[in-house]
Amino acid sequence: MKACDSCVSNRVSIGRNHKNMPVWVRAIGLVFIYLPIMTLPFSFLSAYLSYYHLWMMGVQDVKKLKDFLPERESHRYDLKSQITMDPSFKLSGVQSKLFWLFNCTWYCPVTIGFFEWHSYLVKLCDSCISDRIAIGESRKNMPVWLRNVGLIFTYLPIMTLPFSFLSAYLTYYHLSMTGAQDVKKLKNFLPEREIDRFNSVWYCCVTVGLFEWHSYLVKLVENFWCPFTHGTKESYCNANIDKSFWHIYPDDAIKLHEDDLKNPIWNEDEAFKTEGK
Repeated sequence: MKACDSCVSNRVSIGRNHKNMPVWVRAIGLVFIYLPIMTLPFSFLSAYLSYYHLWMMGVQDVKKLKDFLPERESHRYDLKSQITMDPSFKLSGVQSKLFWLFNCTWYCPVTIGFFEWHSYLVKLCDSCISDRIAIGESRKNMPVWLRNVGLIFTYLPIMTLPFSFLSAYLTYYHLSMTGAQDVKKLKNFLPEREIDRFNSVWYCCVTVGLFEWHSYLVKLVENFWCPFTHGTKESYCNANIDKSFWHIYPDDAIKLHEDDLKNPIWNEDEAFKTEGK
């Protein structure tokens, strides 16, 4: 995999700080990264309400969730080949192949793909995306009553926003408790202009910013815990880190595939070498 050129800038420090965090703080942080699972049903409901709002407005050729997910065949490992770490205590999950497959093949990539899809859908609702979407004549062909129902669908997701904020901040504090520093905040993903209109400025742009921030946070989580390539991993270079969890343990780092070991997205030493050439 060829990492993008921006991997040298805006790097989050996490590997060098991880062992300095108290064990009990890191343990609470691990709980925080799984609590957002309980909010996923509300997030999926919000996304599909936005999707069907677009459909009721007559929008065609809208991308689906699968378009934002890595192909299963592109993942570095499967159940048979998945590498594991040497456990620091008997019941540690890092010695289980299922632990790594769940987190690195399903939980993180699917969550990232979902939030990027949701952001894309809201951008379409606000007509601030550059893709050519068929809507003109097809909108006129949709029954008025159906378009009116569609308008309701675009505001119903407001009720799910508290769960989206909760999920994002749980992820943010998981990173903090893991030792991450210099993590971008929500305000870094919001437009720099006065919020003077509810629909196209506050509701849509804040929602887009929230989902893009959440996607960025989960990319940081995956880059730290899962330094394994897959089909969309190159796009994670906007969430590069100093060292992955595997890289701070030399006996486990040598188990990584050479490309993963030297990937500058989660190995700053390799990024500096590339920069110096």
